[in-house]
Amino acid sequence: MNCIFFHVDDRLIHGQVVEGWIKFLHATKIVVIDDRVASDPFQKSIMEIAVPSDIKVCISTVADSVNKIKICSEGKENTVVLFSNLEDVFKAVTLGIKLDKLNLGGLRFEKGKKLISKTIFLNEQNAEILKKLMNFGVEINIQSIPSETPKNIQQVLGKIF
Repeated sequence: MNCIFFHVDDRLIHGQVVEGWIKFLHATKIVVIDDRVASDPFQKSIMEIAVPSDIKVCISTVADSVNKIKICSEGKENTVVLFSNLEDVFKAVTLGIKLDKLNLGGLRFEKGKKLISKTIFLNEQNAEILKKLMNFGVEINIQSIPSETPKNIQQVLGKIF
């Protein structure tokens, strides 16, 4: 049986994903869902060479992601699906991607964002998106690496937003 792990990290493919999540999940495929990266051949090539050669990398726009994820769910490969932001996750869900669980790994500081964990900064708009995703039945946890204890986002959001 395959596993699809949905992860949000604005760095997309990096050491914690490759050395942490890929190994922990025994994943053989990474799907990056990001319009900017999908339209930039240079960024695509950087993403592809950042992983070991035995890991497949697929880079997709948000609009094309529904079909990519459907194919992954029908296959036998463990897959890590990466988003760089919450807006794209919400758009993908409204387009038809079915996800039960979402992992938040890293969202960097920007002006107007509040620290909610050591690796996650959110603003009001982000909090609203997370609430909408939870209303869709998505369980959302903060966990930057596999050895970290996951924190349910509901416990954190209520205290800050």
